[in-house]
Amino acid sequence: MRTRYIILAMVYVIFHITGLSIAQENGIVQLYLDPKMMIEGPYADSKSGELDLMIKAGMVNKTYEMGFFVEQFKALSYTSAGAYYNKKVNVEKILPMLNRFEFSTGLDTGFIHRIIKNQKDYSFTAALNAEVKYYVKKNFGVSLLSNYRYRGDLVEFYDTKNPMLFSGYVGLFYKF
Repeated sequence: MRTRYIILAMVYVIFHITGLSIAQENGIVQLYLDPKMMIEGPYADSKSGELDLMIKAGMVNKTYEMGFFVEQFKALSYTSAGAYYNKKVNVEKILPMLNRFEFSTGLDTGFIHRIIKNQKDYSFTAALNAEVKYYVKKNFGVSLLSNYRYRGDLVEFYDTKNPMLFSGYVGLFYKF
């Protein structure tokens, strides 16, 4: 029940930011999938792929993007949510032919909710992000996102020595 309230609160905040962004004409909504998980699945012995879905909503201007994200990976009973900040790299000043591309790097932080062996857990997460967006149209495009993430749940449940994981995502975005 507590998880439901947290997710509802995050959805409310995302919609609130989206509403503010519409008023300021600088919002963005993004949808990402992890292609490796779609093909291979989460475990070495997985028989099929699984859906790892991330939704981001935020505000943008010429130099940065900031907002909230929610990631759901049902196969692992994994949900994460938090805030992100990305600084845009102005590459088109150096290479004008890349004017349809947008490059950014940044950070995100939040929490992870996991249920393993009927035990619920909330743990800290933070990541370094790098993203490339390609504008197909003025406000719509495709993106590649990579992150190097600290996963507190791996320390708590698996007693791992290296709680850092690299993930890659492909996605669609719409700016308004």
